[in-house]
This record gives sequence, structure tokens and C-alpha cells, in this order.
Amino acid sequence: MSRSYKHSPIYTDGGAGGPKGAKKEANKKIRHLDFNELPLKGKTFKKYFCSYDIHDFISYYTLNEALKNWEEYYDTKKECIKHWEKFYKRK
Repeated sequence: MSRSYKHSPIYTDGGAGGPKGAKKEANKKIRHLDFNELPLKGKTFKKYFCSYDIHDFISYYTLNEALKNWEEYYDTKKECIKHWEKFYKRK
């Protein structure tokens, strides 16, 4: 079992089919564009879409924030910590 863990508590949806899936969708849109609209000098077609916009949802949620509101959503603190670790700490 790996001992690695996330170093920042971020949860993402993975974009459309994961990061590679989102890039595939962007490339598909590029291929189906009219070539008169798109300048094809070198690698400019890769810069048509921002490569950082591949996630629809990103959440930054620390353990302290989770423990402040644990009574609203969970029965015990232990259950709250387990849920937070599942989505925000473990890879």
C-alpha cells in the first residue's frame, strides 16, 4: 500500500472524462473548426483552449473547516474525518 497522500486538500471532478478526456474534447473541437478561422502556424492550435480549464469543479476544503460544521452532516467527528480524508487527503 502506498504511503503517499495529497499535499493540498483539493477535490476535483476530473473534468470531462478526466484531464485527458477534456483535452481530447478540446482537440476534437479544434479539428472540426473551419481552417480559415484558425491560424495554423506551428503549435498555435494547442493554445486555442486554455489547458488549465480542464475541470468543471474544484473544491479547496481544509480539515479545520470540515470540523467546524461536522454536526450538520455527520453523526460523529470520526465519520467526518474519514469522509474528509477520502476525498481531500488520499490520492
